[in-house]
Amino acid sequence: MLRLEKYVALVSVFFVFALFAICACQGAYAAKSSASTKDAKPAKPGKVTISGLTSGTSMTEGEITVKWGKISCTGYQLGYADNKDFKSGKTCALKGSGSVTKQLTCLKEGSAYWVRVRAYNTSGSSTVYGAWSGSKSIVAHAHEFESRTVKEASCGIAGTLRYSCKGCGYSYEIRLSPLKHEYRSKVTAKPSCKDKGVTTYTCIRCGDSYVEQIPKISEHKPMKKGSATVCKVCGKTLSKGKKVASKDKSKANNSKSKKSETSKSKSKSKSTGKSKKKKQDDKQKQVKKKQTKSSKTKPAQNKPVQTKAQAKTTQNDSAQAKSSQRKAQAKSGKKIETGTKTKSGEKSKKLTREERTKLARDAAVRWAITIANDNSF
Repeated sequence: MLRLEKYVALVSVFFVFALFAICACQGAYAAKSSASTKDAKPAKPGKVTISGLTSGTSMTEGEITVKWGKISCTGYQLGYADNKDFKSGKTCALKGSGSVTKQLTCLKEGSAYWVRVRAYNTSGSSTVYGAWSGSKSIVAHAHEFESRTVKEASCGIAGTLRYSCKGCGYSYEIRLSPLKHEYRSKVTAKPSCKDKGVTTYTCIRCGDSYVEQIPKISEHKPMKKGSATVCKVCGKTLSKGKKVASKDKSKANNSKSKKSETSKSKSKSKSTGKSKKKKQDDKQKQVKKKQTKSSKTKPAQNKPVQTKAQAKTTQNDSAQAKSSQRKAQAKSGKKIETGTKTKSGEKSKKLTREERTKLARDAAVRWAITIANDNSF
């Protein structure tokens, strides 16, 4: 038993040492193989050709899109500049042989750019580039807008104006402010002496309208009806038995009156001598009439003159007669009327103090004349 245990232990130790030896050999071989691969250079890739070069596909300004053919390689390098010699140009790398498009952004819009592409292969730390493709130029996208009215602005309603880029189709809209009414006036009903007129204001854009009244006019349109002149419109009688000339007739009458005035002025100068003689004859006739009237009034001066005592007695008699009349009226209950009544029954105006004294004097003179006539007989 002891021999078997020793034998097993020796075998196990042998196997452990063998395993260590195998592992060490594998590590050394891997190190040698890796060193050999690092030192090996990758193969040079083929030449790339640019298949497409466009701008404005993403609807942004200053953008270029480049496309090229696919080849077997590790990746691609893209170069671009704003000159043919690619001085101070820029480059960008794209890993993988399948990435065959690149979009260049943040370029100066409206400027020309030159583009080229080449492939590369990498092996460890070494990189091998292929030949550059032929350079192609293109202008970076700049929007070129066209305007189009989507909705026209009207009175109180806003409109819409759309701007669209010709190259990329990018568009935006702006709001048009609403317009104000633009009215045109028209007299739809003329005013007259009977009715008011009407002026209608209408907007030439939307057709909105409002109305204003025109006041009546004072002019009448005359029309002869029998012997009277009547207005045609309102029917008012303008004159009875007299003609009222209308506007058209009045103009003709004015021209006639001017002609008649000129003819009168000529005739006046001829008849001045005759008119002076007539005036002198008229004056002489008036003087003779006055003399005849004065001769008729002169015999009244031979009437007898009344004395003061006689005048007082006539005044007292008239006062007593009036007082007796008042007493009689008061007894009968009738109201005393100071004024006198006319034949039509209307009361006359009250006499003033001077008028009363004149009446009393006249009565006294008449009484004195009657007495004098009686004494003469």
